[in-house]
Amino acid sequence: MQLFVDERQIGPLTADVATTVGEVVEALGMQVEAGRIVVAVELDGDQFHAASDGPWLARRAPTVGTLRLITSSPAELARDLRHDVRIALELIAGKLDLAIEGLGRGERHRAGQLLAQLLEELRLVLVLDREVSLVDGRPAVADAPRLERVGEELIAAQHRADVGETVRLLESGLAPLVRSWRDAAG
Repeated sequence: MQLFVDERQIGPLTADVATTVGEVVEALGMQVEAGRIVVAVELDGDQFHAASDGPWLARRAPTVGTLRLITSSPAELARDLRHDVRIALELIAGKLDLAIEGLGRGERHRAGQLLAQLLEELRLVLVLDREVSLVDGRPAVADAPRLERVGEELIAAQHRADVGETVRLLESGLAPLVRSWRDAAG
């Protein structure tokens, strides 16, 4: 197997039949330059996210011809993740529009499912945004106090089964917040 870190060839490796790709990746990590972060692993041209726990980790190393670690600087990684945050917020905004339309048409069950899904996605994106802010030093895009206020009002409206108020809060509260965060994520 040929080993690379980015474009730098580390050399050939003859791996024992029981050695896994995960073990090789772990050992090869010592060859990564200080200040660089492994973001992907490439096996014979197929790329995998370095943080994934996919079956590629358990693959037997002797079955791989070329293994490449792909790295980024913290600034590059933060830039790429901010782009991912923006795209995710765009998708969430679209789902929010669909949920609002569904509620307006009286499709409460389907709209409620979509709303639950997009709120979980929003939670995950905001966690990612907060983590990215720790890497690049820029403030997180989310305005937590405003989100908490809108969230509390939404919960109260849903407990009252007040569909009209729920739609109003989604349209005038949550949707503008999500779009402003999307725009701020650049």
